[in-house]
Amino acid sequence: MKRFFSNLRPDRDFETARTALGEGRLDDAEAGFRAEIEAGRATPATWFNLGLVCKFRHDWAGARDANLRCLELRPGQHEATWNLGVAATALREWSTARDCWRGLEIDVGEGDGEPMTDLGPAPIRLNAGPDGEGEVVWGTRIDPCRSRLESIPLPESGHRWHDVVLHDVVPRGERMFDGHKRAVFDELERMDPSSAPTHVAEIAWSTDADEEALHTEITARDLGGEDWSRSVKLICSSCSLANASAHAHDGVEAKQIAVHQFAFAGDTQQITEALGAWASNGDGKRVVLTEPEVIG
Repeated sequence: MKRFFSNLRPDRDFETARTALGEGRLDDAEAGFRAEIEAGRATPATWFNLGLVCKFRHDWAGARDANLRCLELRPGQHEATWNLGVAATALREWSTARDCWRGLEIDVGEGDGEPMTDLGPAPIRLNAGPDGEGEVVWGTRIDPCRSRLESIPLPESGHRWHDVVLHDVVPRGERMFDGHKRAVFDELERMDPSSAPTHVAEIAWSTDADEEALHTEITARDLGGEDWSRSVKLICSSCSLANASAHAHDGVEAKQIAVHQFAFAGDTQQITEALGAWASNGDGKRVVLTEPEVIG
C-alpha cells in the first residue's frame, strides 16, 4: 500500500506540500494542503495527504474528516478507506470502521459494534521511531488495525501483556512465524491498557521435564510466561525494518540476552502460587522473583 498518492494534474504548491510531508515537516505540509483547499484547488489527493498529516499527529477527528472528504470526491479510493478505518477505530466509531473493512472485503463479522475477530498473529513495533527504533513483539490482530499483545514486552516499553494497541496498516519490515513471513506494523498508540503486571524472574532447572512442568503451571492459571533469554534479540534498526531472522549487519550477529530470564504476566498471587508449586516439586530448581514493574 502506498503512503501517498498524487494529484491528477501538476501543481507546484501541492508537490511542495507533499515533499514537506515526506520529510516529516508536518506544519509546512499542513499549511500547503490547507492553502490548496482555501484556494479551491483541492483534489482527492489534497484531502488524502492532509489526512496523513492528521494521522501522524494522532489527530483522529481530523484524519477521519479529511479521508471522508477524499472518499466523497473519489468513492472507493483504497488508501483513504484504510486510513479512515484506522481513524474511526481510534475514535471508537465502530460502525464507520466496519464499513471500511467491509469495503476492503475484510471479514470482521456481523453487527455494528466493536470488532473482535482473529486475523492471526502479527509482529508489532512498540513506540515506533522513524528509523525503525522500537521493540517488536507478537500480538493477535483482533481487527485490521488493532492487536492484543501476546508477548510480554520489556518493562521499559511502557506496555504490558494483553495490551490492545492501535497500529498502522502500512508494513515496515517482516518476521517469520511457523515458516511464513508476517508483516511488521508500527504501533500508533496504546489503546486499551492491560491491568496485568509484569514480573521478571531468574529461573534454573535441571531437566526438560522441569521446563514443561513450568509451562503447565502457568497456562493452567491463564497467565503469561515468556523465556526472555530465548525470545529477546537486540538488533540494529536497519534489520528491524527488514527481516530480523536473517540479521547480519557489518559482520555483527544478533545479540542474544545471556541471562536465563523469565517474564510472567497476570495476577501476582497466581504467579507466586504457580512458581511455588513448580519449585516444590522436584530438585534442582531455583526461582528469584522480582516485584512487578509499575506501568500506567
